[in-house]
Amino acid sequence: MPDLSRHSPVGDDTQRWREAAQLRDAHPGWVVIWLARTQQCRAYQISGRRRSGALTAATAADLAAQISRVPPTG
Repeated sequence: MPDLSRHSPVGDDTQRWREAAQLRDAHPGWVVIWLARTQQCRAYQISGRRRSGALTAATAADLAAQISRVPPTG
C-alpha cells in the first residue's frame, strides 16, 4: 500500500507543526503556532510591556523573515 501521508492534509499539518516548533526554538522571545484551519503560521512577540500584534505567514520561512525584521523588546 502506498504511503499517502505526504499528500494528505494531516501529513502536511504534521510537518507545519514541526516547522512552528523549530521557529519557537530559534526565536525564544516569540510564541509561534500553526493554524491548521487557516493554513497559516502565526507569531506573537513576548513582551512584558504590552501585547504586540501578530505576524502571519503562509510558510514558516516567510514567518521567520518577518520575525527577523522586528526590533527586539527590552
